[in-house]
Amino acid sequence: MDIEQLESQHLQEAIKVMESKPSEEESQALANENLQLSAKHMERILNQNTYHKQIIAYRNYPEVKIEKMENQETNKRLGGIRNKISMQSKKEVSKDEGDKKDHQSSL
Repeated sequence: MDIEQLESQHLQEAIKVMESKPSEEESQALANENLQLSAKHMERILNQNTYHKQIIAYRNYPEVKIEKMENQETNKRLGGIRNKISMQSKKEVSKDEGDKKDHQSSL
């Protein structure tokens, strides 16, 4: 068999699967309202993500580029929590390294 025959055979099998009716369990699952609503939301999200620039251009909105906030702004908003946590973790790492050096020197 050459590649063209394999492709046509594969396409015919795929068509048979597509034309077959869903089983009773599949029909019940597809009739679930929550699943339908979730699928609808997912489709909207994917479409918006895919066609966002075209939609913005069509509506003539200016494109907005969002940049990451600077560390100072982030620290102000979070009350310096990130800074405190990072300093604590640095102290713990340096303490652990010091303990390893002490342990190695005692050997």
